[in-house]
Amino acid sequence: MLWRAFLVVLALVFSGAALAPAMADGVRVSPVAITFPAAAGSGSVRIDNGRATAVSFQIDVYRWTQVDGVDVLTPTRDVAVAPTVFEIAPGAGRIVRLALAPSQRGAQSEQSFRLIARELPQDAVSSGRSRVVLELSLPVFATVRGGAPQLDVRREHGAVHVSNNGLAHMRLLDVRGEPQAAAIERAPRYILAGSQFSRPLPSNPAALRFSFIAAGANETVQQTFQLTDPAALVARAR
Repeated sequence: MLWRAFLVVLALVFSGAALAPAMADGVRVSPVAITFPAAAGSGSVRIDNGRATAVSFQIDVYRWTQVDGVDVLTPTRDVAVAPTVFEIAPGAGRIVRLALAPSQRGAQSEQSFRLIARELPQDAVSSGRSRVVLELSLPVFATVRGGAPQLDVRREHGAVHVSNNGLAHMRLLDVRGEPQAAAIERAPRYILAGSQFSRPLPSNPAALRFSFIAAGANETVQQTFQLTDPAALVARAR
């Protein structure tokens, strides 16, 4: 009896610096976060094949929103992509181009999308061998002039409520109570523009320290919010 191939999906959500390339299973992607001005309406990403055999991908783009810090991906036509299906020879690369729909270029706030590149199996089914199939998930941001994140933090009934009231995302590295309190569990990796989430406080900290990288920046910022007065929280940058 022949065993059918078992395809393992390896999801890669790159979280490094936006301009840095990333390598996974012989496939190199650069940049790992695609950012372009909404007014210009176009961007691109390059995928290089470092394997000894050809690799094929199918590209899809989804609108990216968040509900209580949980990512929600919705099929969209607001971003066109080309090519959508392609093969890359060993040692070669391919540029994938994105174009924001004209109707979306006048937005007042940054728009967020996800580009999903799914590897198309070459021979796993026909050969009966198991193999890993890559699925690359890349953030795509259509930015607005002067857009920046703006944190709002409040405590209520043993939980912390965090909102990004700014016009751009931030990449959240850590949320930790002070002094010497535990980190907030299940905090999202990104806080998109206009998104919010609530999480239980691990103890009764006097303050919360947020470590993050703001949209368009490469340096880590630390911002501390005092929790002594839930009605009026004070922020200070470090």
